[in-house]
Formats: sequence, C-alpha cells, structure tokens
Amino acid sequence: MSGANRLARFLNAPGGMTVEQAEKRAKECLGKLNDIAQHDLANTVNCLRGYLALLKGAPPKAVRGELHRLAYSLAGTAGTFERPGLSDAGLAMCKVLDALEHRGAWDRAAVDVVFEAIHLLAAEQAGAESHQLTDGLRRVVAHVEHS
Repeated sequence: MSGANRLARFLNAPGGMTVEQAEKRAKECLGKLNDIAQHDLANTVNCLRGYLALLKGAPPKAVRGELHRLAYSLAGTAGTFERPGLSDAGLAMCKVLDALEHRGAWDRAAVDVVFEAIHLLAAEQAGAESHQLTDGLRRVVAHVEHS
C-alpha cells in the first residue's frame, strides 16, 4: 500500500483526525521550525556568496555541483517556509547552472545576476518589486538556456 493510501485510510476515519486537523498540525510543526529554517536559508546564501567570491574563471565540476546543491536546497527550504520568490530564485540558479553545464560553458555575469536576486530576496529587500525580480530571472534563465 502506498504512503498516500495509508494516509487516506487514517484521515477522516472513525476515531482518526480530519484533513483539516492534519493540515493544522502540520502547519504548527512547520511553525516551530521556522526560525531554524530562516537561519538555514541565511547560511545557504552565505555559502553561495563565499563560493562565488572565491571563483576565478570557470569552476571545476565539483564546485558547480556544490553551487547547484546549495541552490536546490535554498529553493526547497524557501518553498516549504512560504518564501516563493526566494524559492523561484534558487530554482533559477539551478536552471542557469544546468544550462551552462549542458553547454560546457561558464557565464559569470548570468550567475552573478541570479545571485544578486537571491541576495535581495533573502534579505527581503525586494519588497513590492519581488515579482518583477522573479520575472526578470525567468528572462535570464531563458536567455542562458537558448544561448
């Protein structure tokens, strides 16, 4: 029996919890982890910054892999903890890195543009412009993917 079927069996069952109760409990648990998650997001952005500061020229494959891992972690954590713009920016970094890896190229300017967006969104400095920023990131990704 799959996990979804087991869960369905327990939700709304006599003596079990309702879907609404399960959602409420899940949100409460996530709320308890919010401070840890925000700290993790800040650390991940700092790690990305550190790697990028040390890079001179195209990074070796292992460093590209670490940049990708950090960006993917950022996207997942930000998405889970209701930071959709930051999540989109992390995914944009993954897509840029994937496209560059596929081409066997390195475009520091594109990577820096995406990182600056990550930095602004992580610091919540984008404010009302966050949608414009994520729209711009989509254009950067499209440009790199089709270059």
